[in-house]
Amino acid sequence: MSGSAQRVTAGLPCERTLELQVTCNSKIPRRASLRLPAARSRTLASTQVGSYDLVTMPIARKHRLPPEAYFGPKTVAITANTQDRRPFLTDPDLIELFVSQLQECAERHLSLVPVYCFMPDHLHLLIQGTDESSRPKFAIDDFKLTSGLWLIRHRPELSWQDEYYDHIIRKSVDWRRQAFYVLNNPVRKGLVTDPYAYPFSGSVGYDLRQLFNDLMW
Repeated sequence: MSGSAQRVTAGLPCERTLELQVTCNSKIPRRASLRLPAARSRTLASTQVGSYDLVTMPIARKHRLPPEAYFGPKTVAITANTQDRRPFLTDPDLIELFVSQLQECAERHLSLVPVYCFMPDHLHLLIQGTDESSRPKFAIDDFKLTSGLWLIRHRPELSWQDEYYDHIIRKSVDWRRQAFYVLNNPVRKGLVTDPYAYPFSGSVGYDLRQLFNDLMW
């Protein structure tokens, strides 16, 4: 079958089915991973179809707003939970890796992260587009895909929940107040007394202390 194209329909646990084109060629390794666009991903699973191992993803459920609502210089609040709320977001090496992936994804989609806070079983963050070409929600989809793939390959017993929660912060609202609320999550949970002392909070593109030092509460 060298050089021929074969349509593979991967059975996925959702309403719709994602069709993958696999070209059979003797030069292709018998075990091949196919990466699909982040914008269409929902959750990751490893499926074997014939002689090939495919990384397959059910298509994302529709969000409350259309995709274009998130385009441009928008500030979006995000909460992503771990699967079954397992408290695995406490490993410093893992968080360091995730922060690096988050930074790369934010930069790829022309976005900043004013604040992120990895709690033991969930992640809070604000992501902010920098201009009309920015795609802040795509950056989060990209991050969930990238970090989810890493977990499948290295920590397959761990994963994110399929969905995450988001809302766009209105322009009339001072988003820094919501960012400061996110920063204080570890204090409210009794993990630290000083929000700046929590080791798994930070920012991409901002200095946290300068960001909040002129807020009047």
